[in-house]
Amino acid sequence: MELYHFAKVNEINRTGSKVNFILLHTLTYGMRATAGAIEKVIIDRDGGKPEIQTIGGIPAQGICGSGMIDLLGQLYLSQLIDRRGKFNTELGSPYIRRKEGYYEYLLVPQEESVLGEDIVLAEFDIDNIIRAKAAIYAGITTLLEEVGLSPTDLDRIYIAGGFGRYISVVNAIVIGMFPDVDPQKYYFLGNTAIVGAYMSLLSLNRQRELEKLAKNVTHIELSANVKFMDRYVSSLFLPHTNIEEFPTVEKMLSGS
Repeated sequence: MELYHFAKVNEINRTGSKVNFILLHTLTYGMRATAGAIEKVIIDRDGGKPEIQTIGGIPAQGICGSGMIDLLGQLYLSQLIDRRGKFNTELGSPYIRRKEGYYEYLLVPQEESVLGEDIVLAEFDIDNIIRAKAAIYAGITTLLEEVGLSPTDLDRIYIAGGFGRYISVVNAIVIGMFPDVDPQKYYFLGNTAIVGAYMSLLSLNRQRELEKLAKNVTHIELSANVKFMDRYVSSLFLPHTNIEEFPTVEKMLSGS
């Protein structure tokens, strides 16, 4: 079974757009996926030291969406943050520090950044990321429930949009943004809106097929859906209130 139910994907797409906006514009050092953006993060499990990769291999000037997901996933697996997204200060990591009444994680020191200042992830940034990922997961699971399916029923899951192309599926599962299924089931399609427009313009048959699909669309307003709101609240933890929904993550945390 493939998640190929066109009738109900519109609201999920809108939710994804809102998430992209949050990751780019409401985080302290969020930025678009351009040169200098941190796109990949690995954290040493012993001392909490980060290793980063930037787009273009130049000094960092911010963190793009894929980097944010990597960073949050790595912080959680390293136990530097708990399930609520709060820093575990008892570990004594030198990369966790208190500043002006809140805690933050030092990702890039000022001498290594283009900005001439430290690039950090603060606890209020983590709160925003968790709210964003919760909306995605709640949207996906609500959509599946509407058609009588669960994530394990799916053979393929298509991720559309430029934002999704560079996401680490494993870290997206770790933070509870994507369902915990085999990462090989996820397929990145890129900007399908543009491709679909090209196909419609160049092929009459494709245009007719799209018109047929459009007539079968059913709109679901997630903001007014009680089940969505319940699922959203349950998703405001890492990876989820019910850890049983993420058995792979549970095994990773236990070291088994």
